[in-house]
Amino acid sequence: MSTTTNNLAFTCKQSLTHLIDSAIYIAIYSFALFVVLSYFTIWLFFRILHLVFDVATFQFSELFSFTNIFDVTLIIIIALIVLCIYELNYWVKNYKRLKFMVENCREDMINSLSNPSMLLL
Repeated sequence: MSTTTNNLAFTCKQSLTHLIDSAIYIAIYSFALFVVLSYFTIWLFFRILHLVFDVATFQFSELFSFTNIFDVTLIIIIALIVLCIYELNYWVKNYKRLKFMVENCREDMINSLSNPSMLLL
C-alpha cells in the first residue's frame, strides 16, 4: 500500500471520528433542548393556571417564583438551538468531506487494480 493511500485512510478515519463526535454532540444538545423545553412548558402551564384560575398551583409557586425564568429559559433555548445548528453544520461538512475522500479512495483503488505496476508503489 502506498504512502498516499495510508494518508488517505488515516484522514478518512479521522473524518469519521469527527463525524461520530459531532453526531454525539448533536444528540446531547438535542436532549438538553428537549429537557429545557419540557421544563419551560410545565412552568408555563402552571403559570397560566395560577394567573387564570388563581389557584395555589399545587405548592409549585415556590418552585416557579423566579420572575426572570421566562427570559433565562428563552436565552438557554436560543443558545441550545445555536449549538445544535453549529454542530449540524460541522457534521454536514465532515460528511461531505468523508464522502469525497471515499469516492477518491475508490477511484484510486480501481486505478491501481487496472494498472498492476501501480501496486508496487
